[in-house]
Amino acid sequence: MLLNCVCAIAQAQFADCMLFDAYQKENMQVWADYLNSSSFSSLTTTEQHRYLDYEYGYTAAAIDMNRADAMQRLDSFALHIEQASSTLPSATILAYRSALAAYRVKVRQSTISNALRSFRYAEQAYEADSLNPLAITMQGNIRYFAPGILGGNKKKAQHYFLRAAQIYRQTTDTTCSWQYHLLRQWE
Repeated sequence: MLLNCVCAIAQAQFADCMLFDAYQKENMQVWADYLNSSSFSSLTTTEQHRYLDYEYGYTAAAIDMNRADAMQRLDSFALHIEQASSTLPSATILAYRSALAAYRVKVRQSTISNALRSFRYAEQAYEADSLNPLAITMQGNIRYFAPGILGGNKKKAQHYFLRAAQIYRQTTDTTCSWQYHLLRQWE
């Protein structure tokens, strides 16, 4: 019980707008502090979903910035995806798995097999729910980062990114949404 209270207090101090502000200032240490302040298994389902959203973004940033905690965060993200697999929509889980496989490509873990796995999960996520903004974003990421010979196409990527942004606008409060802000760069 005490652990749940401590986690709730830690969660409350990291409001979405505070995390969004840190994102805009490229201060990912705030995100690391948020992720490190909580025990994933003690969070409510809603809090776990929120946590995964930030872990998804932070893991990419940690890898890109060569942060010391990147590999630990990658392993943690993989574990949390599986722990949340029964509570999140299948399209979201598949999209996170696509991102995880892509992150493994970035750190040179079984590059070919993970690239193919990322493509496959992205397709499965989109097939599971073509209106899921994260699944749509993964379609954009695949088109953006893949070489042309493997289906890469920046114009198609832009189409997916803009569509995901539109769905975010229609379905969520985007005031402090780091994902929505990132997608808006394509407008």
